[in-house]
Amino acid sequence: MRVLKKVHDDKIECVKYMERSNQVATVGRDHLIKITCLRMQKTIATLENGDFMLSQAASKFDLSPSENYLAVGGHDGKLFVFNLKTF
Repeated sequence: MRVLKKVHDDKIECVKYMERSNQVATVGRDHLIKITCLRMQKTIATLENGDFMLSQAASKFDLSPSENYLAVGGHDGKLFVFNLKTF
C-alpha cells in the first residue's frame, strides 16, 4: 500500500484511476484537480480555473474513455472540461 501525503490542502472528494498512464486524478475541497503519477509518487499536474468552485455537496468527475479529457461540474451549474493532453 502507498500513502501519498498532502496531495490536496483539503478533503479529497473524488478519485479516479487512469489505467493507461498509471496515474490518479483527484478533485479536492481546495477547488483543484490534481493528476498524480503513481510510479513517481508525486503530483505531475494541477488543473485549475478561476471560475471553478466545488458545490457544497460531494463533487464527482469523470474521465473520457481515452483518458484525454476530464469533466467536472461547478457550484454554479457550469461544466468544466479539461484537456489532459495539454500538461
